[in-house]
Amino acid sequence: MDRLGIGGIQKKQSKYETDQKKLFHFLMYVLGIGGFGICLYAINNKAGFLTLYGVAMMISGASFGSGALLGFLFGIPISVQPEVLKNQQPSASSGENSLLTENKLEKMSSNNEYRGNTNLEDISNWLTKMLLGVGLTQSSTIVGTIKDYAGFAAPAFGGDDNSKFFATSILIYFLISGFMYGFIWTRLNLSRMFSNADNADEKTIAQQKTQISKLAGRYFNELFTKDIINKIMETGDAFSPLEPLSHEWITIAAAKNQIIAMYRQYKSGIVFAMGFDSILHTPSTEGYIITAIFDDILNGNNGKKRVLTSTGHGEVMTMYDKFSNNHLNALAGIIADSGYTIVDIIGSINTSKLSKGNILIVGNALGNFEDNEIKAVQDFVSEGGSLLVVAQPWAWKQYAFPDPDAGDNCFTKFAKDNPLKVERQDKDNILTHPMNKLVEPYEMIFLENAITKSELLEAEQIAS
Repeated sequence: MDRLGIGGIQKKQSKYETDQKKLFHFLMYVLGIGGFGICLYAINNKAGFLTLYGVAMMISGASFGSGALLGFLFGIPISVQPEVLKNQQPSASSGENSLLTENKLEKMSSNNEYRGNTNLEDISNWLTKMLLGVGLTQSSTIVGTIKDYAGFAAPAFGGDDNSKFFATSILIYFLISGFMYGFIWTRLNLSRMFSNADNADEKTIAQQKTQISKLAGRYFNELFTKDIINKIMETGDAFSPLEPLSHEWITIAAAKNQIIAMYRQYKSGIVFAMGFDSILHTPSTEGYIITAIFDDILNGNNGKKRVLTSTGHGEVMTMYDKFSNNHLNALAGIIADSGYTIVDIIGSINTSKLSKGNILIVGNALGNFEDNEIKAVQDFVSEGGSLLVVAQPWAWKQYAFPDPDAGDNCFTKFAKDNPLKVERQDKDNILTHPMNKLVEPYEMIFLENAITKSELLEAEQIAS
């Protein structure tokens, strides 16, 4: 495959611009010749120079404008719209891995949520076909109409034997010139203008992704130290991997090709997903790094610096800590120095409650979310909010479906203290995990397995 360097691209672009200038210079010469012809005819005409010249310029201008409009309609580019694949339904006999794979392929094949409006193309197509049809079937009528025009315009050009010929000449000359100008300008410029307009938001988002990826990668590279990981693992905690179902997701950190932190732009907002919560509040974590994540990745600097935390669905991260104090209190202490405040969302989530902040944390919920809650969170992100989701499904079954014969342990104690709504959950289907229901609109899955300590110590920062 031939690859152009920067110099080659610049030369190619320069040649394009040069050819474009030559073409329009030629068209200007054509118009100049027409104007010069009008002047020659008007100099010695009995109608008077200024009168004849003014009438001729008005007719030529109208002809040129009409021709340019026709050229524009004929030259409108046709956009190529991507085909959205039909939803694939996994067979009933498919296993969990098959379901995840098919779901992933389906999501990745349908990233585009909008398509360009093609009404102008449809109008252009319809008019050009109509004009061509009329021109071919009504040619004799058109010739008669031009003769009538010549007789009507002749008195304004002196009324002599050459007046009809001159009136017809400037009509056809400038009509064709206008058509050439309109067609060529449209073909050379309109497609690029449409493309630039369609891609403007994508370019801005791409720039934001690059900037955030670099920041996030640097922060997580500093967080994944052996001392911090060892301390976390000593508590019995574990990390869960994430599965992106869309190319929109950017990997921030991974261990042995298992993603443990990633983010994506979702419409006007940000979604940040992690398969662990300990790093956000462990005493060994550098507070400035956590604050930087809230400032730069979750866009706290551009918002109210009010962090909302869901607490009505058995969220382990924000409700209960079997080892020390409440996780939420530890996190609040880390970010408070930078002006952040944390506000609990008690009970169900709704638009009114979400309007009080610009960052929402949902930390390892084990109870069901209602459909209207999921929609409220989706609207919150779509309108510019940031969502931090954390889940560790490796412990999901122990918390949500504790063994009654296991005795008194942290899982049974949590179940007693926090009655959960689990009627729609199937412990054999990870897709029914409440956190996976919540993040379904953003095209990702929290996986059930746990990442081992040895894999975690080899975590790599792979953000680009």
